[in-house]
Amino acid sequence: MRALVRNPAKAKVVFADLPPDAADRLEIVDGDFGDVQLLQRAFDGVGSVFLALGTSTQQIAFEKALIDAAAHVRVGQVVRLSVLGASQQGGYEVARRHGELDDYLAASGVAHTLLRPAYFMSNLLFAAASIASAGRWYGLVPSARIAMIDTRDVADAAHAVLGDPARQNVSYDLTGPASLTFAEVAGRFTALLGRPIQYVPIDEATMRQGYAKRGVPDWLADIALGIEHAMQAGRHAALTPALERLIGRPARSIDDFIRDHQSAFSSSTAPSA
Repeated sequence: MRALVRNPAKAKVVFADLPPDAADRLEIVDGDFGDVQLLQRAFDGVGSVFLALGTSTQQIAFEKALIDAAAHVRVGQVVRLSVLGASQQGGYEVARRHGELDDYLAASGVAHTLLRPAYFMSNLLFAAASIASAGRWYGLVPSARIAMIDTRDVADAAHAVLGDPARQNVSYDLTGPASLTFAEVAGRFTALLGRPIQYVPIDEATMRQGYAKRGVPDWLADIALGIEHAMQAGRHAALTPALERLIGRPARSIDDFIRDHQSAFSSSTAPSA
């Protein structure tokens, strides 16, 4: 098992909780995703690749380089983490980025599987400090329903499809078990934390000012606001059965997520947004 990373120190923290048998089999490869020869060496002898890169100004270039390297050494399968509604004609930037990359992977000739999850429950952790200290968090989505998903379930879905020929050249739209408004999520926080928690709708200008105060670059603020508008437009509302079929069990609920991360939403040391 080989992990190609840009930040080995961060990777060691991420992989610290691996079971001993998995940790013993893990090889961390540190390198520049723009280094074609390094990428080809990293993929040499690899049967399946899980491709998951975070949003950055270089995401498209990096992922295309990774796909090219996988095609060059004839990797057996690439499982790519995309997004629900990915399309080059999508209504917001993240959907368009992932649509371009999904199409590029399909055109590469590499056998592939696309995982297209809805909004991550873990995004709530960006509001953990506000929830912990003030009992509220803010956003642009006052009424829309969101079929949010736990990233641990996404990881389990990736595990289910990696190396499975029956799952190749297929895309899966993945959602959690319920489509909830943020007001309803606040209600679950209230019930589980034992104190009042509110979701407070604000306008785009106010939210953009908040990003600027925290030093969030304009390009990233634009992407975040685009996701908020997409959710309010209902683009992450519909539920699908794909996740439970892949992992063979019910998806984790918002209650499961809050319970498992309760300390983050209760502590003064909660991660700041």
